[in-house]
Amino acid sequence: MLGRKKINEVFTPRNSNVNTNMYIPRAVLEQTLYRSVSGSMHSFLFGASGNGKSWLYKKVLSEKKLNYVVANCANASRKKSITKEIVSVCKKAGSSTKVEQSEKIK
Repeated sequence: MLGRKKINEVFTPRNSNVNTNMYIPRAVLEQTLYRSVSGSMHSFLFGASGNGKSWLYKKVLSEKKLNYVVANCANASRKKSITKEIVSVCKKAGSSTKVEQSEKIK
């Protein structure tokens, strides 16, 4: 039966899996992203809402079986620090953080 699909059946960026029926392959972007994350530097993927960033990185990184974490720039803005956002997503729950160390020499 053909009918109009609900938006959450088509557009599912928050889902951990890519909707392969709706994904539009972008070979150049996929290869560029893979090369970027395969290098020795950190990679940032950014752009306007709805451009397909989530599906792009989920598809490429899952196909290549690469581990990753996502730092949300909206959270970085709220925290007033990209570093704080990166640390918050990379730090394992329950782990300790070294805040300061001092030493006195006599």
